[in-house]
Order: sequence, then C-alpha cells, then structure tokens
Amino acid sequence: MINPRRFKAVQVRPVQRSFVLVIVCTVLASPGCGGGQTKRLVPPSLDPAVIAAAVMEKADTDNNGTISPTEMNSVPCLVGLAAGGAAVNRETVQQWLERVRDAKIAITSLGASVTQNGKPLKDITIKIIPEAMMANFIKPAEGKTDINGSSMLSIPGGEFSGVHCGLYKIELTGNGSDGKPLPEKYNSATTLGTAVGGMLPESGIVQIDLK
Repeated sequence: MINPRRFKAVQVRPVQRSFVLVIVCTVLASPGCGGGQTKRLVPPSLDPAVIAAAVMEKADTDNNGTISPTEMNSVPCLVGLAAGGAAVNRETVQQWLERVRDAKIAITSLGASVTQNGKPLKDITIKIIPEAMMANFIKPAEGKTDINGSSMLSIPGGEFSGVHCGLYKIELTGNGSDGKPLPEKYNSATTLGTAVGGMLPESGIVQIDLK
C-alpha cells in the first residue's frame, strides 16, 4: 500500500519553493516465497514522552522550560520546530513526536542539497545520524551529492529506499569549493541537524548552504 502524503518540512536555510513529497509505507508480497508470506515495513516505535524529556535534559541548560536560540545550538535538529518564532519546549517536542508516531510512516523520501556560498558542492557524503535520544528507535541514512549538489538519502543496506522519521544530526565529508576538506563543524563536531516527519523539513529537502 502506498500512502501519499504532503510533507512540508526542516530546513537549514530558507526554501524558496515547495514540492510534494511522496511518503511511502509499503506492503510487498514476495513472489515465490513459501506460503505466500508478506514482507511488511513497520514504523519505528517511538516514545514521545521519553524522547522529549531527553531533549529538554540535553538542551535546556538554564532549566527555564524553554529551549532558547542559543541552547538550540546543541540540538540543531529542532530549528524547524521554532519556525515563525515559536517557542520550543517539552510540549512542542512531544506533540511533534506524537504526530510523527501517529502518522505511522515506516520509510519516507528525503532529499538533500549542499551548496557553499550558493554554489553546488559535488561528491559530498551526507550522513544523517539519530540524536542520542532517538538512537534506539531509528537508523542512520546517507547519500552522496551529484554535480548539482543534490542527493537522495537512504538507510545503508536497507531493502527499501528512504529514511526513518525522527531527529538527526547531519555530517558532511568531502572537499569545499576551495578544494580543502570541510571543517569539523560540519562533521565530527557538527553544528547541523534536521527533523524528518511531522511536516518537516519544509519541501522534503534538507537545504544546506555552507559559508
């Protein structure tokens, strides 16, 4: 079964246009398998309350119940939840996670675009890595940019193309426009992140413009 869904999305920089993102939740019959067995994609079993509490423990360093723009640096995956100046707190995070869980999406399409000062970067390996509080629920995914700086991301070794919905860090490896390796702030000490699912990222494409 294919479940089309409009997926507005998280962005690392403003997106100028929107696309329809098809989210796939598939049940496949495997021809030739004994007994006509069915192979089913199962959505990750998220625990919104536990994950939201862990997010606040990590990010809310002044314990005022709200994640400030400065505190957001430790959880850049939440930037999309703050769109329009909305406050991000435990309730905000938990409600977003509940929407993701209730959508029951097993695998979703996710694109990425990497530019530097507006110019496409090719041969950049993009990895999205679950935030620590999500690591027990979802898997990492990756892709490599083409000449246009674009890539579709997938879980390595997965039977189906796509990614899990959740909260991720983003790591980029490869050379910048100056031919030198990208600095640690984009990989081993990354300051990049994205949320996937629950209307994020807007456009279904993670837009990353390096400065």
